[in-house]
Amino acid sequence: MLRDSQMYDSGTNQLFVARTHRLCKYVKGIFEGAGGDAKRVNFLSISTFVQHLFENVAAKDEVSAMTRPVVDFKFFSTEIWPQIKGKEKELDDLAVWTQIRSFIKGSWDAAVHGILSKGDYLGLPRERCRLAQDKREDAYAIFMRYKILLEEKGWLDSMDKTTDLIHKVLQTKNFKLYDKIYVDEVQDITQAEIGLLFLATGSQYDGLFLAGDPAQAVSQGVDFRFEEVRSLVYTMSGGKHKVERWEKLYRNFRSHEGILRVSNLVLDCLHNAFPGAAVKLPFDQGLTLGPRPGLLQSVTFEELARLVKANERLRILTRDEHKSALCAELAVHAPGAKNNVWGIVEAKGLEFTDCVVVDFFSTMADPAMQKTWKNLFLDPQAVAVSGKKGRGSGTKFPLA
Repeated sequence: MLRDSQMYDSGTNQLFVARTHRLCKYVKGIFEGAGGDAKRVNFLSISTFVQHLFENVAAKDEVSAMTRPVVDFKFFSTEIWPQIKGKEKELDDLAVWTQIRSFIKGSWDAAVHGILSKGDYLGLPRERCRLAQDKREDAYAIFMRYKILLEEKGWLDSMDKTTDLIHKVLQTKNFKLYDKIYVDEVQDITQAEIGLLFLATGSQYDGLFLAGDPAQAVSQGVDFRFEEVRSLVYTMSGGKHKVERWEKLYRNFRSHEGILRVSNLVLDCLHNAFPGAAVKLPFDQGLTLGPRPGLLQSVTFEELARLVKANERLRILTRDEHKSALCAELAVHAPGAKNNVWGIVEAKGLEFTDCVVVDFFSTMADPAMQKTWKNLFLDPQAVAVSGKKGRGSGTKFPLA
């Protein structure tokens, strides 16, 4: 991005996009610190980008309608799911939301040609949609109940707005907002949203730079594959353009080997337990050695507050839904500690010198899930999955 801003003239429009505002702000700071002129580059979250795009193609009354609240996963899970779940016991709310957001309504085909029919959805190849055929039957039945409820209540979800925007852009002649768009954490963006980014470059398929890791998806409801980007470009260009295969990066400049060996082992366990859930890339390699992460048990909030007071750089990470409760507990012992507490999603992509993950498993809403994760990481067969010594080996680098 910095190189492009230096190579091209001041008339070149550049955009950086990420899932969260905080990541955009963080990257903007790095860009400016490296000598870049932030006035020449826009830094927008994906939601702000969609709103910005809508303002460029919609009438004023439509723009005001765009600000209406939409159904997100939290609302879907708490308010809608209890009304639409039925006998399909093997599918939970997140599994169904993922099928709706990534395929039935949130895919490019669905956005352009209409919601996928049951036949089209069931016909998706297994390498694209990993859900088994019988489970897809159940997911589509639940979706139909969801669709009816939305129509009855007059509610919209993010897929409805994205679809509407895509059609408006496609109907706008010679539409183009940016020459170059750079996307970080692309695995947290739906296929239809990626299509919008392509359209914003005037369908110049070399104007989009995407970076991400399928194993680090934190956005609820997105089932991402880099292969789909290549397929999307081919489809949008009518078969005229192809994207080269992605470049796999394994050198990690942010973490040392002590942390990476543990994270590689965790990924090894997950790939073994959920084969095909994400592309299995080469293990990350650090530039330097370092200590493994420590495990602290039965730590009180008072002790945690003392850690924060002793180290201003320390950041406390927890589940986003648990953040408010944790801040309230810490405030009793260290009133300013709330500024050091971050949710997992809002911290995604950022870099911290020192951090501690607090109550990640114990705050799971479903107690049964706690037991499932415990079994996964304590099972010797699950831990020693790679069968080789060295990086990622469960025998040489235990989890704790």
